[in-house]
Amino acid sequence: MEENNAIILLRNRFESLKGVQRVLTEIILSDLNSFIKMDIKDLAEKANIAQSSVVRFFQLLGFKEYSDFKINIAKNMEQQNVLEKHSVHKKDSIKDIMRKTAYISIKAINDSVDAIDIDSLSRAVGWLHKARRIDFYGMGSSSMLVHDCYYRIMRIGYPCFFATDPHIMRTSANFLDKYSVAFAISYTGRSKDPLRALEIAKQRGAKTICLTGFKDSPISKTADCSILCISNETKTLGESYSNTVAQKVMLDGIYNCLAAKRTTPEKQEDLHKMLEETRL
Repeated sequence: MEENNAIILLRNRFESLKGVQRVLTEIILSDLNSFIKMDIKDLAEKANIAQSSVVRFFQLLGFKEYSDFKINIAKNMEQQNVLEKHSVHKKDSIKDIMRKTAYISIKAINDSVDAIDIDSLSRAVGWLHKARRIDFYGMGSSSMLVHDCYYRIMRIGYPCFFATDPHIMRTSANFLDKYSVAFAISYTGRSKDPLRALEIAKQRGAKTICLTGFKDSPISKTADCSILCISNETKTLGESYSNTVAQKVMLDGIYNCLAAKRTTPEKQEDLHKMLEETRL
């Protein structure tokens, strides 16, 4: 789980950290082997800060003692070494690239499932099930997730809408009310337009949910309910797709939870017959 892996915790909170916390995180992540050999005094001197600032830092991350923090880092370094072995390089064969890509995606899925906050997920599913209207928002690579999520949930009988255009997001959010749910997808949690749509929806009284990769991101802090999707970044030759794969699995899980509440064998059969009419 994210709370039990200090390396993942630091990586996923990095963008939200500032000042001393960001400096310390950069030092630690830049050379994990060197870090585990440092005591508090060494780390404080390297960061040019007081030792008390180091203490506040690891306590803020949920560790009582500096030794607990270091032991956690050391324990999870083996996992990091495995991930490094699965980094994609130009010299790799097609077969190796495919195997590494599969490993990276599977790892992201497993990390995300392990990090699920069941209380938050249950609350989100409950809100979606009772909603009179559900709006899905997303931009860029999240837009295809939004469209797929809308289509699948709509076809089992939920009143859905989706928007991937900034103007439409804001306009749609403006018409939501206390019986509605706004669901934004943003891996970084810093996409301006989905965030603004959630803010508007919240002002109108709607419940707000987000699916994001960063616990302390702006969108996570804005949403009433935040669902975390972890992707431990592994080097690829282009943009990593593993976070999108993990998000898709999380959304599939939400779909299945809703389907279990709404569908019956008879409804499934009717839908199957209807879709068969579109095929030769």
